[in-house]
Order: sequence, then C-alpha cells, then structure tokens
Amino acid sequence: MLVVEVFFIGAHLFSENCSESNGRQHGLTPSVSNPGAVFFPLYFAEGYIAAMLLAKFIGKQAASPSGLFGQFLMTRILNRVNVNMNRFALDRADLSASDYLLELGCGGGGLAKRALTKSDCGYVMGIDTSVASIKHCNRRLRRSVHAQRACFELAQAEQLPIADASYTCVISSSTVYFFTDLKQVLLECQRVLKSDGKIVLCFNDASWLQRQSFARQGFRSYEVVAIESLLESIGFENISTEQRQDALQGLIHCTIASRS
Repeated sequence: MLVVEVFFIGAHLFSENCSESNGRQHGLTPSVSNPGAVFFPLYFAEGYIAAMLLAKFIGKQAASPSGLFGQFLMTRILNRVNVNMNRFALDRADLSASDYLLELGCGGGGLAKRALTKSDCGYVMGIDTSVASIKHCNRRLRRSVHAQRACFELAQAEQLPIADASYTCVISSSTVYFFTDLKQVLLECQRVLKSDGKIVLCFNDASWLQRQSFARQGFRSYEVVAIESLLESIGFENISTEQRQDALQGLIHCTIASRS
C-alpha cells in the first residue's frame, strides 16, 4: 500500500501549499495569537476532500486498472494486497499438472503466476475487462505464454469466449464484487467446466468491505449464505466455505463447489 500512501501524502501537501498561497494572494494572514484558527478548518477540509478523491480513484482502478498507472502500478498493488487471498484460493483449488484453470479477473497476474509455478497447473487462462491488466499479465508471464501454458484475453465473465466443458477449475479471487450479473457469471462457469470440475470463489467479508471508502465505487458485497444459495440454485454440488483472517483485509471467505 506504499503507493497509495505516497499519493495521499502528495495530495495532502498540495492542499496545504494551496491554502497558504491563496491566503497570501488575497491578503489573508492567520491570527498571530492563534494561527490555527484560520487555517486548521480549511486544512482539514481539503485533506478530507483529497482523501475522498484518492479513494474514488483507487476504487475505480481496483475494479479495472487503466492507463499507465493501472498497467505499471495498480496491477502491482493488487498483487501485493491480494497475495493471501490468492494463496487461499489456490490452496482450496488443490491444482495439479492435469488441471486447466480459468481465472476470472486476472488483475496483476499474481494468482496465475503462483498457479503455474507453485501449484504446477498444466494451463492457465486469465480474462479481464482491463486492457492494462491483460498487457501486464502477458508481459509478466511471457515465458508461460510463449510456452503455450498460459494466455490472457479481454473478455466479460458474463459471456465467456470459451467452448463448453473446457476447464477443470474456475477461480474468482477478489473479483465477485465487479460482476454486473453474478448469476449469469456462475452459469457461464458451469458451462465451461468439465464434469466434476470445481469453482472457487474467494472474497472479502461483506461487513469489512462496506466500511472501506474505496469500495463505494460500485463494489457489490456478498454474504456467504447468498453465494452458497446461488451456487446451489444453479446446480453446483459439494458446496463448502472456509475462512481465514488476513492482517490487511480482515476476514476472507473462500467457497468451493463442484459441477455435477
């Protein structure tokens, strides 16, 4: 989160400098006896506004990294923030060399890289709606792409450009919040999974997510019971959820289910 902190500090200092220069320009000077009386409310207000603008910016970038910031910085932030969630998802997926993995929202490529190197997954396809993410993943995992062990494509999870019964596992790690129609996404996952294939959904606890200012930018939070009920209604079986506590993101849920 160092980059986020640097941006906040920069905005904070910029606000302070603007306050001082504007005051001098209009002949306003703080009281000698109480200099904070004039500038503290303005300083606090501008700092708050800067923080809110930054939260909005980070929230939008988290949903879909864009531009140079998205390609070279936000993708790395996502990898760092979601490292424990990605490990949790892969632990539950229990992949092997015979597995074909589809990742919904490949972001910075952290999960895909770990699946290929630590889990020895046979093949990984990552999709994302972010051009910046796809460019980053193709560059970061170019050796696996050239070896035809991985590919990364622009696509919507609600309409997967994939043939029926093509993959043994589908993982969504910290991406369920961004799907416009989660039921349709799960139906698509069911379609592309092979018989007995598994789906893994890893996500933040709803109460934690709702307290985050950046999550106000279109994030959709889900309770565990809602995820499990939706999977069951579609026809998935052997549904179970486990939890882990993360120092940065609080309680994390990981739900796994199998295709009948």
